[in-house]
Amino acid sequence: EGGGGGGVRPKVDLKGVSLDVVGNGIPVVTMDATSPLHENASWMLQTALDSVNKADSLYEYCQDAAVELECRRLGLSSEEIALVRVKQEGLQDVKAVGTTGKRSVMLAVTIALLMHTETPMK
Repeated sequence: EGGGGGGVRPKVDLKGVSLDVVGNGIPVVTMDATSPLHENASWMLQTALDSVNKADSLYEYCQDAAVELECRRLGLSSEEIALVRVKQEGLQDVKAVGTTGKRSVMLAVTIALLMHTETPMK
């Protein structure tokens, strides 16, 4: 299943976080280390998935050529694109991209879960 088809949507910048959305609702997050969200990214992801496990154990890296192509169209290099998917059963189709390290990945996954979920998070 490819992530392409949705095209690139306009970028949003807020509080040191830049958010683009590519494909079929895949968030692409760039986060400055000075952002107030930087230090909170891990617990936000743990809360979104109702998990006490380490935040970086809740997702796994994956490949999707269509998503990577759309990210490159945003001006990102292949080295900047950290494409992941949620590990939790039933949510493995939820993908996200972080471009500035683990914290940006964690925030991107949290945003992807919010975009994917029809019921409110806890």
